[in-house]
Amino acid sequence: MTPPPVLLVEDDPDIVLALSDLLAEEGFDVRAAADGRSASAMLEAVPRPCVVLLDLHMPVMNGGELLDGIASRTDSTDFRVVLMSASPESARFQAHPLVRGYVRKPFSIAQIVKVMQAALRG
Repeated sequence: MTPPPVLLVEDDPDIVLALSDLLAEEGFDVRAAADGRSASAMLEAVPRPCVVLLDLHMPVMNGGELLDGIASRTDSTDFRVVLMSASPESARFQAHPLVRGYVRKPFSIAQIVKVMQAALRG
């Protein structure tokens, strides 16, 4: 069985390392991007990510801008997005039709695994 591909979009290298290891142990094929612009280019890769795990506050292109870019694509319904943020303004993004889950930073291993598995189911 092929591991489900995940695109982790996060600018903090420590979080990227920890989440990449954790999600790989849970059976995901993790690719990472440090900002929305890099992630946007990676969305064209094959295989496409089953889930985009998205931080909202990043340099170059933030998570909200990337989310808007994904939503404007003709194949936008193919994407499931899980948001992660410590910002109170994240609430306005949680209602976005592509968002399948949210974890507030800091989060536990159990929280992130539960939200990622739920995003894969629907």
